[in-house]
Amino acid sequence: LSWMRSDITPYELYLKTLYEFFKEEINSDKEHFPTLLPEGYMRLQYQLDAVMQAKQKIEAYNGVFISDVVGLGETYICAMLANAFPRATYKLIICPPVLVDYWTEVLKEFDVARCDVISLGKIDQLTANGNIDKYTYVFVDEAHRFRNSGTEAYTNLHQICRGKKVVLISATPINNYNSDIEHQI
Repeated sequence: LSWMRSDITPYELYLKTLYEFFKEEINSDKEHFPTLLPEGYMRLQYQLDAVMQAKQKIEAYNGVFISDVVGLGETYICAMLANAFPRATYKLIICPPVLVDYWTEVLKEFDVARCDVISLGKIDQLTANGNIDKYTYVFVDEAHRFRNSGTEAYTNLHQICRGKKVVLISATPINNYNSDIEHQI
């Protein structure tokens, strides 16, 4: 802590600590962040910040949990995030059956390349086919459904995600037990 001096105030120390903790985000070039926003979509800074932060977390930890209030655009954030990855890599979206068409349409609008969308109910077929090695990134919508490690679906998802970069998405991340979050992570 060579920068500390006896004349520094607690407020200055607090600001310096915050700066050191957030300096990558503060100094990142948000204005020139490459995004592909389809016509009619607003450029919302909180979504761009979420994409940048998620990308940093994935690079550092091979996974991230995207969670926000319903209706704030987690799907759009994930579409932009998928576009932030190399286009040559394969991405997999796992979502509830009622959202398969929605995800497919959003990914098409955002021009996300090499991305497959499958229903939660079909992950057993995906693991049975053994065609999971091609995916580099796995997005799991409604990730809170996989909080119980004792289910077959959890085991299948674990097999799919092994060795991949994983994005867990949930608008309702609140759980009953600490182990629920632990199992998702």
